[in-house]
This record gives sequence, C-alpha cells and structure tokens, in this order.
Amino acid sequence: MSELQAEVVRCSDEYDTTVKHIEELEAEIAANEERIAEIEAILPGQRQRTSDSIRWQYRISRDAPGLIEMVLSADSFYDMLATIQYLDIIQSRNNNELQALIDLDAELTATRQKLAEDMALAEAERAAAQEELDAAIAAREELQAAILAQEEAERAERERAIEEAAKQETFTNASGQETAVEVPPSADTGATGGGSSTTDEGDDSGTVETDPVVTTRDYYVQVWSARIDSFLAGSPLSGYGYAFAEAAWDYGVDPRWSPAIAAVESSKGYYCFEPYNAWGWFAYLGSDWDSSIRAHVAGLANGYGYTLTYAAAARYCPPGDAWYSLTAYYMLQVWPTDQL
Repeated sequence: MSELQAEVVRCSDEYDTTVKHIEELEAEIAANEERIAEIEAILPGQRQRTSDSIRWQYRISRDAPGLIEMVLSADSFYDMLATIQYLDIIQSRNNNELQALIDLDAELTATRQKLAEDMALAEAERAAAQEELDAAIAAREELQAAILAQEEAERAERERAIEEAAKQETFTNASGQETAVEVPPSADTGATGGGSSTTDEGDDSGTVETDPVVTTRDYYVQVWSARIDSFLAGSPLSGYGYAFAEAAWDYGVDPRWSPAIAAVESSKGYYCFEPYNAWGWFAYLGSDWDSSIRAHVAGLANGYGYTLTYAAAARYCPPGDAWYSLTAYYMLQVWPTDQL
C-alpha cells in the first residue's frame, strides 16, 4: 500500500513539474511573439531609412571628385576639417542605418527560430504532462482498489467498532479532550473517495457516473475546495479548502480525511492544544494553517494510507472504535460517499 501511495505522489510531482515548465515556455513564447510583432512594425520604416542611406552613399560615391575638390578648396584648415567631419557624420549615419536593418533582420530570424523551437518543445511537454497525469490517475485508481480490498477485509471489524462506539456518549481523542460520540449513518466510509466520479444531478436514480474532467488537478482542487470550505464554514480553518484539496491531490489522500480529523480533534481548529495543530499530533506541523494542513495530509499519506480504515483509526487514537466512528461521521458530512 505504501508503494502505491509513493507512486501517486511521484506521478503527481512529475506532472506538476512539467506543468510549471510548460507555463515558463508559454511565457517565453508570448515574449517572442511580442518581440516579433515589434520588429515587424519597425522594419518598414527601417527599410525606408536604409534605402535613403544607400542612395546617399551612391551619390557620395558618384560625386567623390567634386567632394574632394570642395574639401581642398576650403578657405582655411578649420573649414576643411569641418567639411571632412560633416561628410564623415553622413557616412557614419548611413552605415548605422544599414547595420540596424541587418541586425533587425538577424534578430527577427533568430526570434522566429526560437519561437518555433519553444512551440515544438511546449507541445512535447504537454504530451509528457498528459502521460504523467494518466500515470498519476492510474496509480490513484490502483491505490483506491487496494484500499477497497482492505476496507472489505475490515468490514466486520469496522461494523463492530461502530456498534461499540454507539454504546458510548464520549471518548478521549488523540488531543486528550473529551469528545461526544457520533455514529455514521452507514458503516461504509467510501474509501473510493478522491473525486474520480460525480453524481449525475439530472438522474433521480442516484447512479454514479465517471467524470474524466474531475481527474485533472485544477478541477479536482476547484470541486473539493468548495466542498471542504462548506464543511469548515465559520471555523478557524474556513477558507483553507484549497490547501486541503491541493495536498490531497499531491499526496493521493482522500480529501475528506484531514478536515474530518480536524473536526474530531479540535472542533475544526477551535480548540488546538498547540498553535496551528488541529489534528492532535504531538509534533510541529507549521507556523500557519496552510503549511500545517499540507504537513498533516503528507503525514497521513506516509503513515496511515489513502483514507480512513479501522486499522488507521486504531493507530491514530487507540483503541480506535469511537475515533473511527466519529471520523467517518464527519467525512460523510464533507461529502456523501455515493457522490464522490
């Protein structure tokens, strides 16, 4: 299971890295296109100035004997020097105009070539990103299948845990606080959570249909941010749905799990035994909610797996019965299992 979890993280990281490289390439492509447009706007005027300069060069060359005579017939040495300087300035200006046209043409050719190379590279990167995304989705689905098998194997134990939890009114959570017990309406916590499918709202039968768009990171984060923010509304964690959702995608974790644990351990961040630690972990997580959320989700991925299981609950807060029941209850509040 841990190898599958690591594969999800690896594929997601590679996809994110490639997407960032594509964004850099697209910015460079836009800059090259803008420079090409600038050069193409300048070129007609530069060509006209260069043409005028060439005509001047021709006239000077044609009239060279007369110019020499004009210089030699100067009334004084200073007049002759001024005439020579004047002619040199004209010659230099004409040469500069010609060189400017050559430089613009060369820059235009080089920029067009760079643009073509960047566009080809961007297309290759997009294809690579799609392959990495497909690999991340496949790894996530394989992990979900493994969790489903584990859930099925644990079903009797989980049902027993919920029955035992129903006999209690309170229990001590991992933070050491007395917490009221709540029992989920179903023993099925939906280990397949993660947003790979959506319910067809126009179908009263309640059937679940696969939605491939939801497997893109941006759409996944958009959908789950809204769901989690709705669950956390009015709490200290309100507005951080994006952090939970991004971390859930990046680490291959059920996006409902960390918010649900925060509800169990600190009433959604109200009663933290340490600053920015809403999850009952006796370890430093971060100096703000964003970094702490991501650290907790990463810790779940590394130490507890994809989603809530009875085995994970027994490790998180032994013996696990009431903790499992209440966490499952809150996960269903984040989003019902038949609409993931």
